[in-house]
Amino acid sequence: MPRQDLRFKSVEVSYFLHATEDYDRVIATIAKALHIQPESFTSSDAQGHYGNPIKIVRAHLVGKEVGDFVRMLFGSLSSIQKQEMLTDIDRSLNGHGDLFIRLDKQVLLSGKLVQSDIDPVRIKIKLRFNFGRDSILEAYQALLRG
Repeated sequence: MPRQDLRFKSVEVSYFLHATEDYDRVIATIAKALHIQPESFTSSDAQGHYGNPIKIVRAHLVGKEVGDFVRMLFGSLSSIQKQEMLTDIDRSLNGHGDLFIRLDKQVLLSGKLVQSDIDPVRIKIKLRFNFGRDSILEAYQALLRG
């Protein structure tokens, strides 16, 4: 499948916001770093592991903004990060062809995109069509290679 056939349905960006973090500053900074409008984010209250209050913050992108976001995201990754993604891309896809990326929230607050499983900003990229795992892998690999 040529990479121009890779059509995106939606992107979900989510992360936890701890009570010690400045709600407005974190949302504004992450929104700016990811080129998402701050008003796209919604939050819900939850409890952390020890009962501390946290917020679950989410943005759901659809339509044209999804393709723009994916191009920005992949274009902002360093060549080393792209190579790391290529190595692990098979483990980053679920059975529906959804791609999962985790960025370090604390580093993202400084405007840099670095992959990490520690306090991550989770990104889920959903495809409009499922072309089969091998075709999807090839398309994402082509996108990463640019």
